[in-house]
Amino acid sequence: MKYANFMILLHSESNDLVQFFYTHFKELPEQPIERLFGYEFWNQPPKNTPSYDGFTLLYKIFSATKQEAWLRSPLAQPVNDANILALLLPENNHIIRLFIRPEKYGCKLHATYSSDLENLIASWLEEDPAQRIAKAQQYCLSIMKEETANEDFIDNNCTNTDDYDEKYNLKHFLEKRGAKITID
Repeated sequence: MKYANFMILLHSESNDLVQFFYTHFKELPEQPIERLFGYEFWNQPPKNTPSYDGFTLLYKIFSATKQEAWLRSPLAQPVNDANILALLLPENNHIIRLFIRPEKYGCKLHATYSSDLENLIASWLEEDPAQRIAKAQQYCLSIMKEETANEDFIDNNCTNTDDYDEKYNLKHFLEKRGAKITID
């Protein structure tokens, strides 16, 4: 693992979320660093994993970020297993990883603990801010290069058949319903 996206949430006075996960800290499943992006931890938490209502947190994240930067990219959705939503628990000086399940599961919020992840985040926060910015820029450029390469691969290797185009083409779909469109 070279890079990982993360957003760390800090507590506020009388924060119910922090208190909930502090109280249930010993019940949180361990997440090995090797399986940091494992789908099963995000969407299928182990049985008896404590959960919390995630709608409020999700709303606060969208409000705080104004749906910019961290949230605008599909690679950086807080309910995506490829990103780390971390929470600082000041009472026991630990950082846990939060997961917000998809809406179809009620946006339930659960957590895992990984001492390796905690150490990675702590070491990142200890780095010089200029170094962090340089690494973040390098990461963003590598992601953009990867996305471009994937798009180029699809453009060069995945052509639809005429039958597919006739069946699923948006222009064809709209014209069948009486809409006249022109594509320049």
